[in-house]
Amino acid sequence: MPSSSKLVNTSDVFELRLVHYLGEHDATSPFVVACETHVTEANAPSLLRTILEHKPALDTLFHKSKFPTDFDSSEDGIHAFSLLCVLLDRVEDGSELQEIIKVLVQAVEDYTSDEVKNSDLVEKKMKMLCALYNLRSEAREKCWILGRIFTVCVSGGNDECTLSLLPGRNSTLGTLLEKNNLETLLVQLDEGGELQQSDKRALYATASDVVGKVADLCRRKEMEKEASAADEAKQLLLLKMLSTYDTVADVDEVATDAAKHVAVGAVCFPFSLFNEQRCIMSLSPVLALEK
Repeated sequence: MPSSSKLVNTSDVFELRLVHYLGEHDATSPFVVACETHVTEANAPSLLRTILEHKPALDTLFHKSKFPTDFDSSEDGIHAFSLLCVLLDRVEDGSELQEIIKVLVQAVEDYTSDEVKNSDLVEKKMKMLCALYNLRSEAREKCWILGRIFTVCVSGGNDECTLSLLPGRNSTLGTLLEKNNLETLLVQLDEGGELQQSDKRALYATASDVVGKVADLCRRKEMEKEASAADEAKQLLLLKMLSTYDTVADVDEVATDAAKHVAVGAVCFPFSLFNEQRCIMSLSPVLALEK
């Protein structure tokens, strides 16, 4: 994933420069005045909320330049966004932190603009969310953010970005969706044992849904071979998702639907996923289908 962690040491002076950048250098605007007050009071939560609720500030992040740094001006918005991500470390209350992270991600996902080409907008959103992913260290946060990155990749109407997730395209995100790579990443993230089965389940479910959209796009483009490869990747991700249900009692409607899909997939891929599907009859959601 793109690394956007160049701004990791912040100060009040740098925060004020960020505020004036986002406020179009209008020192008397209510937005800038409010943000300056939050900086003076060291109130990171209020500063972040004020910025994220101010559409012109988001416009600046997405398509303005001349942020006061020595970095490449084409990446100014990403650098400014990275500073916002660093400010998350100053939010002391855990529940408030999680809420603000969700607001931050939602603001990126929902952003629209007629001034930015769709392909450029999707790319910038990806870079911003990757910056957030790289700057966070808590396993559950990173697991959730990664799911949002996958979703943005296929939700912007950028066919090139969506097709980059195909097996064999050697993109960073696409490679994660191949074989057991996503499971390996989760093991690495979970060195402290923080991840819950529900976290892994949600990520596998998102990943399988995303790969399904890749397959659908391939079919619309009459790329049948690539569509089949995506279907196979989806089958494997669904198997991983179903494995997060420890008992039949844990099985819900989502698991039941996925188990039905996996049962059909087992017929479609009897040889290519032979080893991976050997355990299919022992999965709790599949066992629940027999009842």
